[in-house]
Amino acid sequence: MYCRNCGENIGLKHECSNCHTLAGDGNQYCPHCGSKVSAWASKCPHCNTSFIAEEVLEARELNGHSKLGMALLAFFLGGWGIHCFVMGEPKKGMLRIILTLACGIGSIVALIDMVLIIIGRYEYNPEGYLW
Repeated sequence: MYCRNCGENIGLKHECSNCHTLAGDGNQYCPHCGSKVSAWASKCPHCNTSFIAEEVLEARELNGHSKLGMALLAFFLGGWGIHCFVMGEPKKGMLRIILTLACGIGSIVALIDMVLIIIGRYEYNPEGYLW
């Protein structure tokens, strides 16, 4: 492991002996290979190591799809269940189509889905029907 502040090899230490920066702090060097990187880089151009934690990446996704993309699909085409089909929930998608054609409330349910997606409370359930 390399210090992200000065690029010194720190091994498994919690602090760099050269600059006394805690392991993981800084943004000028790759922690995996020690190469100099841009302060705004999300991954190392030399060894392709990601600087974004897995928890952050998972928080941005919903069943492998972008949460923002799914929220936009729910807003614009949610009455037709498009976001459900894309996420692999065909029963929910069919029910949305039926609700939209029969009584016009598919869009209301889709707006609820959109809010749940945005706040991170949407539950992926391929066997579910309404929620």
